[in-house]
Amino acid sequence: MIKRIRKVLLLLILTFNIVFTQYPSPSFEFNEYLIDENSERPFVTLQIENPNSVNWRGLNINLYADPSVIRFDSESVSWNTDTPFQHQYFNFNIHNDTLKIYAFDTEDVYDSGGKIFDIAFDIIGEENDSTLIDFIGFWFQNSHLENTTSTNIILVG
Repeated sequence: MIKRIRKVLLLLILTFNIVFTQYPSPSFEFNEYLIDENSERPFVTLQIENPNSVNWRGLNINLYADPSVIRFDSESVSWNTDTPFQHQYFNFNIHNDTLKIYAFDTEDVYDSGGKIFDIAFDIIGEENDSTLIDFIGFWFQNSHLENTTSTNIILVG
């Protein structure tokens, strides 16, 4: 009888851990950026919260912004100086105005998160134009797009 109770309790604990595990959630440092339309190479900082310190050795992020307002290019992504990745590698490309970032570490990363990338862009639009930098893909082991928070870029004069 005690063995049965132990098995049931163990099953309940495991189920609870699986259901309530919080996976990493990427966002930007601010929900909205007011950027001077004459700025050269402004950037936003992408950060990731990892409340359960789940191993996030590798991740894929796809971002989209209206190319008539801002444009990503071949020099848009750089590691933030405070990144928790220690042996970091990343690659990125732009396909159909979507910035695709592939990042990984050669060792397991069990950090609670932090600032990961600085995302630079060129300004194409004019004063009062705006665009979301929107997550259209976020994979960490599996897709976790529902955990993302986009940011709004507003051009000011």
